[in-house]
Amino acid sequence: MATTKEMPRYEWHKKTSALKIGKITPLDNGGAVIVPEDEDYSPFQVDIRYVEMYEPQVGGYYVVCENGHRTFTPGDVFERFYTKIEHLPFKNEDLKTELSHGVTG
Repeated sequence: MATTKEMPRYEWHKKTSALKIGKITPLDNGGAVIVPEDEDYSPFQVDIRYVEMYEPQVGGYYVVCENGHRTFTPGDVFERFYTKIEHLPFKNEDLKTELSHGVTG
């Protein structure tokens, strides 16, 4: 189900957006397709650099910082230290557009 709905917002010592990873499908080019646990969000592709640098795993979180930096945080760490923020505007329009279109490339 594709959506233009904003990613949930969280706060630690900085504000971020994040999606819990439900499934990861490796691609031939070394990248992967991440399927969010929340079915309101479309699957999306990450490149080989993301996969090699962060080694994302199911149950962890795909995290996007306010400056656009994308990272991965293990689920237990994320859930212990991050607090969900309700109804804050999403500032990174490029990412919002990217996620609303699902898998690309």
